[in-house]
This record gives sequence, structure tokens and C-alpha cells, in this order.
Amino acid sequence: MTEKATPQNAGMILIDHQIGTMNWARSVDIEIIKANTRALARTAVDLGMPIVFTSSMEDQIQGP
Repeated sequence: MTEKATPQNAGMILIDHQIGTMNWARSVDIEIIKANTRALARTAVDLGMPIVFTSSMEDQIQGP
């Protein structure tokens, strides 16, 4: 039997949620992406779940 994910045994990973990277999305409005990303992060914080953020090339096209 597999243990279910809980805030105590899981974490959230937000990968490359940078301005330049999000601007490449065409199927969803960027403001919806931003709002959903903030909601995910807030949920993890409220649950006491660890969050890992990744980024790349912050000083180039991907941005902060």
C-alpha cells in the first residue's frame, strides 16, 4: 500500500515561473498563470509544506 501525500511527507516545486518564461505561454493568459502560481504558493505556505522554486538565466530573457 502506498502512503498518501500529505503536507508532512510532500513538497511543492514551482519550476521557472519567471516573467520571460511565462510570456512564452499562449494557451492561458499570463495573468491567470500568475494568479494560479500565487495560489499554489499560498496553499503550500498555509499547509506548512516546503516549497522549492527554480529559475534560470535571471539576468537574461527569462528575467526575475
